Amino acid sequence: NLIPTEDEEISKKLGFEMKKRKIQIHLNTFVKDFKIEKNNVILNLSNQKKIIAAKVLICIGRKPLFDIEMNSDKKFFKNKIFVDENFQTNIENIFAIGDVIGKQMLAHTASKQAILVASYIKNLIENREMSISKLNYENIPRCIFTEPEIGCVGLTESEARKKFNSISIGKFMFRANGKALAIGKESGFVKTIFDDETKKLIGLHILGFCATELIAQGAILINSKISFEEIEKIVFAHPTLSETIHEAILDSQNLAIHKI
Repeated sequence: NLIPTEDEEISKKLGFEMKKRKIQIHLNTFVKDFKIEKNNVILNLSNQKKIIAAKVLICIGRKPLFDIEMNSDKKFFKNKIFVDENFQTNIENIFAIGDVIGKQMLAHTASKQAILVASYIKNLIENREMSISKLNYENIPRCIFTEPEIGCVGLTESEARKKFNSISIGKFMFRANGKALAIGKESGFVKTIFDDETKKLIGLHILGFCATELIAQGAILINSKISFEEIEKIVFAHPTLSETIHEAILDSQNLAIHKI
C-alpha cells in the first residue's frame, strides 16, 4: 500500500488522486542501483523500469537520536528510552517524552506527553499523589499533509475486524457535500467504523480538503466513547465540510440521505 500504516481504502484512494495529478507510483519496488549523469540521477528499479530525475528524496523511517550510553539493566534499548506509565526513567528525577521513547512519533503526541508530565510533577511538588492519565495511542489523530490531506483516528477496518466480532462501515464522498462543491474541493471521502455490539465509533478516516482539521471531531467522538444514538443528538452546521462526517456516521446505519 502507498500508506501501509493507514486504512487500505484511504491508501488506494490517495494513490488514485495522485495518478490523476500525473504522479507515477511504483509499489513493491526498490532501487537496484543508480548513477549520476550530468545534472540527472538515473535510477534502475527492481520492476525493470528506469527513472531519470533531477532530484531524489530518500525518506524512509526515522529513529530517536540521543547521546546516551546503553546500560546493563536494559532500561535503554533499541534506541528507545524506557519509561514507566508516568514517563519516568530509571533515574527518579528524569522524565522522557516524545520520539526518544519510541511510542508514537508525532509532535502533538509529544506535546500531550509533556503536559501530562508537567501536571504529574506539579502534583509531586504540592504533595498530591496522582498518576498520569494513560494515553491511548490508538485514539490520537494521525495527519498526513498530502494533496488531498489525510486525517485518521482510531482503528483501521482491518484492525477493527480483528478486534471486534462485528462492525459497521459508513462512507460519504466529498463530491456529495455542498460546501466541498462550492469551494471546488470535491475529491475524497470520509469513512466511519462502528462496533456493532456497543454502537460506539471506533475509527474515523478522512481523505480530502481540511482532513487534518476535521479529524479533531473524530478524536473527540471516539475518546468520549459515546454511542451512535448520542452522536445523533449532535447538530452539524450547514453548509460545512463537517457534514461529511455526519453523513458517513449516518451511512453506517443506512441512514445517509445525500449519499451518491
